Formats: sequence, C-alpha cells, structure tokens
Amino acid sequence: MALRDGDAAVALVDHEKRFSRRIGTMLDGLFDRAGHRPALRGTELAALLGAMTRGVKLDRGIYAAGGVDDPLSTEQVARVLEGLFRSVA
Repeated sequence: MALRDGDAAVALVDHEKRFSRRIGTMLDGLFDRAGHRPALRGTELAALLGAMTRGVKLDRGIYAAGGVDDPLSTEQVARVLEGLFRSVA
C-alpha cells in the first residue's frame, strides 16, 4: 500500500524510523554490554531487521498467492535471528 499511496508511505517511514531508534538503542546497549562492535550501529541494524521482516512477509504473500509453500519457515527465520543475538551474549 505504501508503494501506491504517498500518505501511507510517509506514515510507514515515520513508524520505521521510530522503531529503528527504539530498537537500535536497545541493540547498542546489548552490544556494549557484550563488548562487541558490530559493523552497523544499532539503528542501522534495526533498519536492516525491519527490511528483512518486510521482505520475508512479502515473500510469504507471494508464495501463498502462487499456491506454493514458503521455502523459509518461521522456525528457520527465528533460529537465524537467535543465532545472531546469541553470538553477542
């Protein structure tokens, strides 16, 4: 919808910026406590995670519309994200 409606796009961008700031602050704290310096700042990593989430959801919709099972299960995505954050714990 945001691709077709400028007002929806503005609202989504505003939401994503707030999300990235809030989650980014938490991620920066997590990495600081773990003594890690990731390649991306927390806000950048949060933006990447948001983009990945939207991409996974879009793919799921496309596969479902085509009557095909999504090749990535929710459990697989969760394991990857868990592994990412466990690596800094």
